[in-house]
Amino acid sequence: FVAVKASAICQSMIRVIDSMPFENAGTGALIKALLTGNRTSLPSELSEAFRESGASHILALSGLHLGIIYAVLKGLSSATGNSRISKVVRSVLIISICGLYTVITGASASITRAMLFILLGEAASLTGRHRSTAGILWPALLIQLVIDPLAIRDIDFQLSYAAMFGIAYIYPHLKRMWPEKKDGE
Repeated sequence: FVAVKASAICQSMIRVIDSMPFENAGTGALIKALLTGNRTSLPSELSEAFRESGASHILALSGLHLGIIYAVLKGLSSATGNSRISKVVRSVLIISICGLYTVITGASASITRAMLFILLGEAASLTGRHRSTAGILWPALLIQLVIDPLAIRDIDFQLSYAAMFGIAYIYPHLKRMWPEKKDGE
């Protein structure tokens, strides 16, 4: 039932994007690819330009896309204030929209990982706990493997968690190795 509803919502999004009068015909196709993962109407020259520039991974739906949606929602909803009730309502709304997007796009391993990071990060924030990539990485990994133990065989799963492991544990060491530039250098 959920998969059927999610597919219907995704098709509705595609129809809405197709109905928009963009000046450039490739704009709608690019928006569809970025939001829904549907690349069928993407002009071949645009796909080739992404491939040649080394940016074709941007067209493949990933945790990055959900992270961008999360950041936009977080920014837009920040004007609602900082009272306890507004934080809770904001978090529930953001988690719901991000969860819907996760289901609509097929809940790939990397998008599911990003959704778990959002969920756990928002929960940590609401309960006053420290929110760090390293602190969220392991519970998210465990939850995702409990939900789908075979996900560990999925290259998207492996690359997504490897990237987050690198951000959490390797990047801080690399950052210390290169001091920040001061103004005028």
